[in-house]
Amino acid sequence: TGQKPATAMGEALDINAYVTEARVAPGSPAEGKSVAELGSDADEPVRVTSVLRDGAPDNAACDTVLRGGDIVLLEGAPDALERTIAK
Repeated sequence: TGQKPATAMGEALDINAYVTEARVAPGSPAEGKSVAELGSDADEPVRVTSVLRDGAPDNAACDTVLRGGDIVLLEGAPDALERTIAK
């Protein structure tokens, strides 16, 4: 009844934190960045909770350098996740 459609994920879902996974594409801006750098790129913080490398969990320490093909599990506000993944 008169509702307008949500324009962003954060407006569509009433959540504070969200978890998603993303693959680091070879040659992408994320390749060669540390876990700490990737998490601090957004206006709002995004936390890298895990890195899967070659199909196996890898230590997601702050100084872990991301490689093409890595899968990262990210936690943060929906809008921050969208901006981080879009890079």
